[in-house]
Amino acid sequence: MKKFYLLMLLALVASWISGCHERTNVFDILDEDFKTPPHIWLAYASGAYYDTLGYLIGVHIDIYFTDDFEKTLPLYHEFYQDVSLRLEIDYDAPVGTNSYYVEIFGPYEVGEYCLKIYFGNIPIGACLFQVVSEGDRLKIKDTFTCTMEIPQPVDWSYTIAE
Repeated sequence: MKKFYLLMLLALVASWISGCHERTNVFDILDEDFKTPPHIWLAYASGAYYDTLGYLIGVHIDIYFTDDFEKTLPLYHEFYQDVSLRLEIDYDAPVGTNSYYVEIFGPYEVGEYCLKIYFGNIPIGACLFQVVSEGDRLKIKDTFTCTMEIPQPVDWSYTIAE
């Protein structure tokens, strides 16, 4: 019986000691430094890549957030063709990030595609697009384009984006 009480005491001490360690899991909501990613403002297929024969081989997806990341956080992506999982992508979004892009290359066919974005196992956003046949080639249906009125540039300039 003494042996049983001694083992129970050791188990209690071990659990107390293990509870005193610093939390390091970014998904631990009890951690005082816990942060969630900002809300996704917009995720859309903004461009397509074609090979020299004119076949669709890739898509460019832009993802924008409402605010900057306050902490480096891991994001997980799943890319689906219709209902089939085709690709899994991990990305650690650094502090200060408010947008990034994903380029996905592969053997595209007519159908629906979806890039799902997760923080841990919590879905936080998605980008849905369709690949359709137009003539003898494939294209991304309703690809978002933006037309802006800007003055004629006087000097050369450039923009850098993550």
